[in-house]
Amino acid sequence: MASSNKLYLPLLLLSNIQKLPAEIEKIIFAYIPAEVLMTLNKQNYYKYHYLMYKKIRGTRFQSFIRMTLRNDFSFLFRQYMRENIKTWNGGKYVYKNIVYPNYLHFLFNLALDNNSTRCKKEIERERLKIKDTTLKTHKNKNIQRIWTN
Repeated sequence: MASSNKLYLPLLLLSNIQKLPAEIEKIIFAYIPAEVLMTLNKQNYYKYHYLMYKKIRGTRFQSFIRMTLRNDFSFLFRQYMRENIKTWNGGKYVYKNIVYPNYLHFLFNLALDNNSTRCKKEIERERLKIKDTTLKTHKNKNIQRIWTN
């Protein structure tokens, strides 16, 4: 069996596996990679989500967060936001020549631009918990780079 088929086989046979006795089901799940198990349900995602941190680091992490926001994956977004809220709420952030008061403010505007209503609600909930008022009071500054003599 090819290695690419190895990843898709458990997903295709999941409904058949659940019909088996619990003992056999445990044996089968022991052979399924954790990266595949993570995508099956929420409990497995909570258990194996640390594997995602190994795959996405640095700038890849920021693009991953933007991708989850654009696609309105609120479950994934909520998990990473709760783990990184302290770092996202401090310091200025520059994206496409626009200066935002912090990364959380940038994500809120990105959610507005992409009509990601569920992710926007998650940001608002967390903002109320940390009592951050910068989301509505600060305007974004446009950086203009014009050469003058």
